[in-house]
Amino acid sequence: MNLTYYVGTCDKSDMLLAVSLLLQRSERKVLLIDGMSMPWLRYRNGSWISKERWTSWNGLDTISGVRTWQEVDRLAKDAEVKLDDYDDIIVDTDLLALCSPQDLCKADTRFFVLTTESSMINRHLEWMVTYQNVHHQSFSDEFQLILMHATDPEEDVHYVEQVMSSSGVHPSRETLVIPYDESDWIAKLRTDSNQEVLIKQYARATREVWRQLVESSTGPLTEREWRKVLKGPRKGSWYHEAM
Repeated sequence: MNLTYYVGTCDKSDMLLAVSLLLQRSERKVLLIDGMSMPWLRYRNGSWISKERWTSWNGLDTISGVRTWQEVDRLAKDAEVKLDDYDDIIVDTDLLALCSPQDLCKADTRFFVLTTESSMINRHLEWMVTYQNVHHQSFSDEFQLILMHATDPEEDVHYVEQVMSSSGVHPSRETLVIPYDESDWIAKLRTDSNQEVLIKQYARATREVWRQLVESSTGPLTEREWRKVLKGPRKGSWYHEAM
Protein backbone atom coordinates (compact mmCIF):
# COMPACT_ATOMS: atom_id res chain seq x y z
CA MET A 1 0.00 0.00 0.00
CA ASN A 2 1.37 3.39 -1.08
CA LEU A 3 0.25 6.34 1.07
CA THR A 4 0.61 9.84 -0.43
CA TYR A 5 -0.16 13.13 1.29
CA TYR A 6 -1.10 16.31 -0.58
CA VAL A 7 -1.07 19.07 2.03
CA GLY A 8 -2.17 22.66 1.46
CA THR A 9 -5.11 25.04 1.67
CA CYS A 10 -5.46 25.67 -2.09
CA ASP A 11 -7.80 23.83 -4.47
CA LYS A 12 -6.09 20.59 -5.55
CA SER A 13 -9.25 18.83 -6.71
CA ASP A 14 -8.59 18.55 -10.47
CA MET A 15 -5.03 17.35 -9.92
CA LEU A 16 -6.02 14.70 -7.38
CA LEU A 17 -8.98 13.45 -9.39
CA ALA A 18 -6.72 13.12 -12.44
CA VAL A 19 -3.89 11.41 -10.55
CA SER A 20 -6.33 9.03 -8.84
CA LEU A 21 -7.99 8.08 -12.14
CA LEU A 22 -4.64 7.65 -13.90
CA LEU A 23 -3.57 5.28 -11.13
CA GLN A 24 -6.88 3.42 -11.41
CA ARG A 25 -6.33 3.09 -15.17
CA SER A 26 -2.96 1.54 -14.30
CA GLU A 27 -4.96 -1.29 -12.69
CA ARG A 28 -4.32 -0.10 -9.16
CA LYS A 29 -6.93 -0.03 -6.41
CA VAL A 30 -7.24 3.57 -5.21
CA LEU A 31 -8.78 5.29 -2.20
CA LEU A 32 -9.07 9.09 -2.40
CA ILE A 33 -9.57 10.80 0.98
CA ASP A 34 -10.91 14.35 1.16
CA GLY A 35 -9.73 15.60 4.54
CA MET A 36 -10.00 19.32 3.81
CA SER A 37 -11.42 21.79 6.32
CA MET A 38 -13.89 22.70 3.54
CA PRO A 39 -14.66 19.32 1.90
CA TRP A 40 -15.01 19.35 -1.90
CA LEU A 41 -15.26 15.73 -3.02
CA ARG A 42 -18.84 15.25 -1.84
CA TYR A 43 -19.91 17.88 -4.38
CA ARG A 44 -18.02 16.20 -7.21
CA ASN A 45 -19.19 12.63 -6.57
CA GLY A 46 -22.76 13.54 -5.61
CA SER A 47 -22.59 12.11 -2.10
CA TRP A 48 -23.77 15.43 -0.60
CA ILE A 49 -27.27 14.35 -1.70
CA SER A 50 -27.24 10.88 -0.12
CA LYS A 51 -24.99 11.95 2.81
CA GLU A 52 -22.84 8.84 2.27
CA ARG A 53 -19.31 9.25 3.55
CA TRP A 54 -17.67 6.27 1.81
CA THR A 55 -18.61 5.74 -1.82
CA SER A 56 -17.46 3.87 -4.91
CA TRP A 57 -17.30 6.38 -7.73
CA ASN A 58 -15.84 6.29 -11.24
CA GLY A 59 -13.69 3.28 -10.41
CA LEU A 60 -12.36 4.85 -7.21
CA ASP A 61 -13.24 4.47 -3.57
CA THR A 62 -13.71 7.88 -1.99
CA ILE A 63 -14.21 9.39 1.45
CA SER A 64 -15.22 13.00 1.99
CA GLY A 65 -15.33 15.17 5.10
CA VAL A 66 -13.08 13.21 7.47
CA ARG A 67 -10.95 14.98 10.06
CA THR A 68 -8.90 12.21 11.72
CA TRP A 69 -7.45 8.80 10.88
CA GLN A 70 -9.63 7.32 13.63
CA GLU A 71 -12.64 8.43 11.58
CA VAL A 72 -11.18 6.84 8.43
CA ASP A 73 -10.57 3.58 10.31
CA ARG A 74 -14.14 3.58 11.64
CA LEU A 75 -15.65 4.17 8.20
CA ALA A 76 -13.45 1.42 6.73
CA LYS A 77 -14.63 -0.98 9.43
CA ASP A 78 -18.28 -0.08 8.80
CA ALA A 79 -17.77 -0.65 5.06
CA GLU A 80 -15.94 -3.94 5.79
CA VAL A 81 -12.89 -2.68 3.89
CA LYS A 82 -9.23 -3.24 4.76
CA LEU A 83 -7.07 -0.20 4.08
CA ASP A 84 -4.06 -2.43 3.45
CA ASP A 85 -5.86 -3.89 0.42
CA TYR A 86 -5.43 -0.63 -1.51
CA ASP A 87 -2.51 -0.09 -3.85
CA ASP A 88 -2.76 3.67 -3.31
CA ILE A 89 -4.30 5.88 -0.65
CA ILE A 90 -4.26 9.57 -1.54
CA VAL A 91 -4.95 12.12 1.19
CA ASP A 92 -5.91 15.72 0.44
CA THR A 93 -5.86 17.79 3.62
CA ASP A 94 -5.11 21.07 5.34
CA LEU A 95 -5.95 19.71 8.79
CA LEU A 96 -3.27 19.38 11.45
CA ALA A 97 -5.22 16.48 12.97
CA LEU A 98 -4.53 14.40 9.84
CA CYS A 99 -0.88 15.46 9.69
CA SER A 100 0.71 14.40 12.94
CA PRO A 101 4.41 13.45 12.73
CA GLN A 102 3.35 9.84 13.33
CA ASP A 103 0.93 9.98 10.38
CA LEU A 104 3.45 11.62 8.07
CA CYS A 105 6.07 9.02 8.96
CA LYS A 106 3.74 6.36 7.55
CA ALA A 107 3.47 8.19 4.22
CA ASP A 108 5.59 7.05 1.30
CA THR A 109 5.39 10.46 -0.41
CA ARG A 110 4.47 13.94 0.85
CA PHE A 111 3.65 16.97 -1.26
CA PHE A 112 2.95 20.53 -0.15
CA VAL A 113 0.79 22.31 -2.73
CA LEU A 114 0.36 26.05 -3.16
CA THR A 115 -0.16 28.77 -5.74
CA THR A 116 1.90 31.88 -6.42
CA GLU A 117 -0.27 34.54 -4.76
CA SER A 118 1.42 36.23 -1.78
CA SER A 119 -1.67 35.68 0.36
CA MET A 120 -1.60 31.95 -0.41
CA ILE A 121 2.12 31.67 0.30
CA ASN A 122 1.63 33.44 3.63
CA ARG A 123 -1.28 31.16 4.54
CA HIS A 124 0.92 28.14 3.94
CA LEU A 125 3.78 29.61 5.93
CA GLU A 126 1.35 30.19 8.78
CA TRP A 127 0.24 26.55 8.50
CA MET A 128 3.84 25.36 8.75
CA VAL A 129 4.54 27.57 11.76
CA THR A 130 1.38 26.27 13.45
CA TYR A 131 2.43 22.69 12.68
CA GLN A 132 5.82 23.31 14.26
CA ASN A 133 4.28 24.92 17.35
CA VAL A 134 1.74 22.13 17.82
CA HIS A 135 4.02 19.18 17.12
CA HIS A 136 7.38 20.70 18.15
CA GLN A 137 8.82 19.42 14.90
CA SER A 138 9.72 21.05 11.58
CA PHE A 139 7.57 20.21 8.56
CA SER A 140 10.10 21.38 5.97
CA ASP A 141 12.07 18.14 5.67
CA GLU A 142 8.95 16.08 5.08
CA PHE A 143 7.71 17.26 1.68
CA GLN A 144 8.22 18.13 -1.98
CA LEU A 145 6.72 21.42 -3.13
CA ILE A 146 4.16 21.63 -5.96
CA LEU A 147 3.62 25.13 -7.31
CA MET A 148 0.41 25.54 -9.31
CA HIS A 149 -0.70 28.23 -11.79
CA ALA A 150 2.79 29.69 -12.23
CA THR A 151 2.66 32.54 -14.79
CA ASP A 152 6.47 32.77 -14.97
CA PRO A 153 7.65 29.35 -13.74
CA GLU A 154 11.32 30.11 -13.20
CA GLU A 155 10.71 33.48 -11.52
CA ASP A 156 7.78 32.18 -9.46
CA VAL A 157 9.75 29.20 -8.14
CA HIS A 158 12.65 31.49 -7.20
CA TYR A 159 10.28 33.87 -5.39
CA VAL A 160 8.40 31.16 -3.50
CA GLU A 161 11.55 29.31 -2.45
CA GLN A 162 13.18 32.58 -1.38
CA VAL A 163 10.19 33.56 0.78
CA MET A 164 10.04 30.12 2.35
CA SER A 165 13.79 29.98 2.93
CA SER A 166 13.70 33.33 4.71
CA SER A 167 11.07 31.83 7.02
CA GLY A 168 13.23 28.78 7.76
CA VAL A 169 11.39 26.42 5.41
CA HIS A 170 13.65 24.38 3.13
CA PRO A 171 11.93 21.78 0.89
CA SER A 172 14.08 18.69 0.52
CA ARG A 173 13.50 18.09 -3.22
CA GLU A 174 13.15 20.04 -6.44
CA THR A 175 9.89 21.96 -6.79
CA LEU A 176 7.33 20.63 -9.29
CA VAL A 177 5.75 23.42 -11.32
CA ILE A 178 2.39 23.50 -13.12
CA PRO A 179 2.40 26.59 -15.35
CA TYR A 180 -0.72 28.69 -15.70
CA ASP A 181 -2.62 27.71 -18.84
CA GLU A 182 -6.08 28.89 -19.80
CA SER A 183 -6.87 25.49 -21.30
CA ASP A 184 -6.74 23.98 -17.79
CA TRP A 185 -9.57 26.23 -16.68
CA ILE A 186 -11.60 25.36 -19.79
CA ALA A 187 -10.97 21.64 -19.15
CA LYS A 188 -12.10 22.08 -15.54
CA LEU A 189 -15.39 23.67 -16.64
CA ARG A 190 -15.96 20.93 -19.22
CA THR A 191 -15.15 18.28 -16.62
CA ASP A 192 -17.90 19.68 -14.40
CA SER A 193 -20.48 20.06 -17.15
CA ASN A 194 -19.75 16.73 -18.91
CA GLN A 195 -19.48 14.80 -15.65
CA GLU A 196 -16.21 13.11 -16.53
CA VAL A 197 -12.57 14.02 -15.98
CA LEU A 198 -11.31 15.07 -19.41
CA ILE A 199 -7.63 14.50 -18.69
CA LYS A 200 -6.41 14.86 -22.28
CA GLN A 201 -7.91 18.35 -22.54
CA TYR A 202 -5.57 19.73 -19.88
CA ALA A 203 -2.33 21.40 -20.96
CA ARG A 204 0.61 19.14 -21.83
CA ALA A 205 2.78 20.74 -19.11
CA THR A 206 0.06 20.02 -16.54
CA ARG A 207 -0.21 16.40 -17.63
CA GLU A 208 3.58 15.99 -17.45
CA VAL A 209 3.54 16.93 -13.76
CA TRP A 210 0.62 14.58 -13.20
CA ARG A 211 2.73 11.86 -14.81
CA GLN A 212 5.50 12.46 -12.27
CA LEU A 213 2.96 12.18 -9.46
CA VAL A 214 1.60 8.92 -10.89
CA GLU A 215 5.11 7.52 -11.33
CA SER A 216 5.90 8.30 -7.69
CA SER A 217 3.51 5.40 -7.00
CA THR A 218 3.87 3.14 -10.04
CA GLY A 219 7.52 3.66 -10.87
CA PRO A 220 8.63 4.81 -14.36
CA LEU A 221 6.15 4.32 -17.20
CA THR A 222 7.19 3.83 -20.81
CA GLU A 223 5.80 6.26 -23.38
CA ARG A 224 3.51 3.53 -24.65
CA GLU A 225 2.23 2.78 -21.13
CA TRP A 226 1.70 6.48 -20.43
CA ARG A 227 -0.26 7.04 -23.66
CA LYS A 228 -2.46 4.06 -22.86
CA VAL A 229 -3.12 5.30 -19.31
CA LEU A 230 -3.70 8.85 -20.54
CA LYS A 231 -6.20 7.76 -23.15
CA GLY A 232 -8.09 5.44 -20.83
CA PRO A 233 -11.62 4.19 -21.36
CA ARG A 234 -14.09 6.93 -22.23
CA LYS A 235 -17.19 5.83 -20.36
CA GLY A 236 -19.84 8.52 -20.60
CA SER A 237 -20.63 10.10 -17.26
CA TRP A 238 -19.43 9.56 -13.73
CA TYR A 239 -21.11 6.83 -11.79
CA HIS A 240 -21.75 6.69 -8.09
CA GLU A 241 -22.49 3.82 -5.78
CA ALA A 242 -22.72 3.58 -2.01
CA MET A 243 -20.27 1.23 -0.35
